[in-house]
Amino acid sequence: MRQTNQKKWLHAGMIMATVVILLIGLVLFHGSKMQVMDKKAKSSVATKINAPKRQQGKYSREISETQNFVDGELSGSTGIYTNLKDTEQNQNSASGHEVLSESYGLLLNIYALEKDNKSFDKTWSQLQNTLNMEMGWSYRYSPKWDKKYPTNAAIDDLRIIYSLKLAASQFSDSGYIQRANKYSARFNRYMIKNGRMYDFYDSLSDKNNEYVTLCYIELKWLKQLTMEKSEKKELLRNMATILRNGYISDHLPFYKKNYHYATKQYDSLTTINTTESMLSILSLTELGLEKDRSIDFIKKKVDQRQLANAYHQDGSVADENQSAANYAIAAMIASEMNDKTFFEKSIHQMNTFRVNDKKSKFYGGFGYPETKAFYSFNNLMALLAYNY
Repeated sequence: MRQTNQKKWLHAGMIMATVVILLIGLVLFHGSKMQVMDKKAKSSVATKINAPKRQQGKYSREISETQNFVDGELSGSTGIYTNLKDTEQNQNSASGHEVLSESYGLLLNIYALEKDNKSFDKTWSQLQNTLNMEMGWSYRYSPKWDKKYPTNAAIDDLRIIYSLKLAASQFSDSGYIQRANKYSARFNRYMIKNGRMYDFYDSLSDKNNEYVTLCYIELKWLKQLTMEKSEKKELLRNMATILRNGYISDHLPFYKKNYHYATKQYDSLTTINTTESMLSILSLTELGLEKDRSIDFIKKKVDQRQLANAYHQDGSVADENQSAANYAIAAMIASEMNDKTFFEKSIHQMNTFRVNDKKSKFYGGFGYPETKAFYSFNNLMALLAYNY
C-alpha cells in the first residue's frame, strides 16, 4: 500500500514538474516575443508617414540658394517675415515683419523632409517661445508691438503636429511622437466638436468660429491625430464629405471656400481663390480622391503658363496675376500623382518668379526686388515643392 502511494506521488510529481517546465517555457517564449515586438515598435516609429519620394540631389542647388535667402534676408529673431518690406504691423491681415504660425509649420515640414534635425529643433524652440498658447499656436505675432494674437489656425496647428510625426519617422526618434500626441490632444480638445473641425479658437471669447474653410481640411494630417478609432472615423467621414461636396462645377473644377455648420450651406462667393482651391485638391489627391476635371484644368493652365490667382465660377479669369506658390502646389499635386512631366513643368513655371541674379542680395528668393515684395508663403512653398 505504501509502495503504491509512493508510485502515485512519484507519478503526480512528474506531471507537476512537466507542467512547471511547460509554463516556464511558455513565459520565456512569450517574454522573448514581447521583447521582439517592443524592438520592432521602437524601430518603426511613425512608419505610417511616408515622405514624398524626392529625386535626390535634383534641386539641391536651388534649395540651398533659396534657403540662404530665407535665412539671411527674410528672417528675424522671432521667425520668418510675412513680407520682406516692413509695415506698421497694424492691419487686419498679417504684413511686413510679422510672424505667422503658417511659416513655422512650413519650415518644420521642410526640415523634416530634408532630415535636418538641428534646424528642426531650433525652429521648434523658436515656435514655442514666440507663438505657443494654451489652446494652440497663435496664428500671428507682431514684433513691433510685441502682440501675440489670441486665435490659432487649424491648418497651421495640423501641419505642425504632422511635421512632428514626420520628424519621428525621418529622425528615428520616438520623442517627437510623444510631443505630437501631446499637441494632438490639445487640438482635439479645442478644435474638434461633435466630429467636426473648426477654423480657429478665440481665447478671449473662449469659443470657436462657426464654420470651416475647406482648404483647412487636410485629410492626411487629420488621419495622424491621436484619438479614439471611432471618433477619428467619424471626423474623417464628416470632413471628407464637406470637402468633396464643395466641388463647384465642371466649368470651374475648383472648390468652395467655407462651409457653415449652422445653416449646412457653403458660401456664395462668386470669385474663387486659386491657392485655397488647389490646397483642397492637394488634400484630396493625397488620398486618391481627386477629380479628373480638376487635374486636367490645372495641367492645362500650367501648360499654357496661365494659372491665374482667381477665377469666376464660370471659369473666366478674375485676377490674371500669378504666383510662385500656386505653381508650387501644382508641383506637389503632380508629385502625389507620380506625374514627372507635370511636376517638371510646374517647377519650371514656379522658377520664373525666382531671382537668378547672383550679384543680388535677393538671389534665390521668390519675389520682386524693385518693390521688396518677397512673401514667406511663396518662398516656403517653393522650398517645399523642391523637396517633393
